[in-house]
Amino acid sequence: MSLALRTEGLSKHWGGFKAASEISLALPAGARHALIGPNGAGKTTLINLLTGVYAPTAGEVFLGDERITALPQYQRVKRGLTRTFQITTLFPGLTVLESVVLAICERKGVATRWHRTVAQGKDEIDEAFGILASLHLARDAGTATRNLPYGKQRLVEIALALATRPRILLLDEPAAGIPAAESAELFGVLAALPR
Repeated sequence: MSLALRTEGLSKHWGGFKAASEISLALPAGARHALIGPNGAGKTTLINLLTGVYAPTAGEVFLGDERITALPQYQRVKRGLTRTFQITTLFPGLTVLESVVLAICERKGVATRWHRTVAQGKDEIDEAFGILASLHLARDAGTATRNLPYGKQRLVEIALALATRPRILLLDEPAAGIPAAESAELFGVLAALPR
């Protein structure tokens, strides 16, 4: 069994407060797992430790066989570890399509090329439409993200994460704040994501 993500004795303390203590886990490639617990149990802290938002007080994080404990967030993303956030962090003035194309351009290393317009990125636009179609967002491609209902904004954040082509996708409370009617669609889309 190959492991996709593993921790050994992962801990985070702020003074005497132990937010995470001695967490050791091993997640096999292709598996889906849910981390369940009450508010304040440390779920987001664990995700922040895995993704490099917080440096651990102790312990190690491994992506496959590579120790990534000291790597900054952007290098973890480049290696295939991507996450979403509890509260959406979108560019409100961009359309859904522009947002996803921008994420793809960043992944490919062409986002900062000032001499190349987004319209010239046909491959990136095609890839973005493919991601949007897989998340049932193709009809919303031309809509500014600020004008979407909250459930669709959550799906756009997942689209941005998928644009990085992650090996591991961590979703921090993906249905938080979404009405029950919209959460069924969200979970249907999540169930259809590739292993």
